[in-house]
Amino acid sequence: MLGQVVVVEIETDEVLVKRLLRGSEPGRYDLESLAGPTRHDARLRWAAHITAIIPPFQARRILVRGG
Repeated sequence: MLGQVVVVEIETDEVLVKRLLRGSEPGRYDLESLAGPTRHDARLRWAAHITAIIPPFQARRILVRGG
């Protein structure tokens, strides 16, 4: 997933959407922000590919129609 925009959870319990980059040592990652500073050498609990981003107003319409 290196180089991809992914969802990650870091050791401080934060869940973030960031570009995943190699850190300065094994098990550490740089998390590049799309609109802010890069976090360096973060430890991840998990990372996942993003399959869809649905804005809240559209999600409500989907749930109402499907329900």
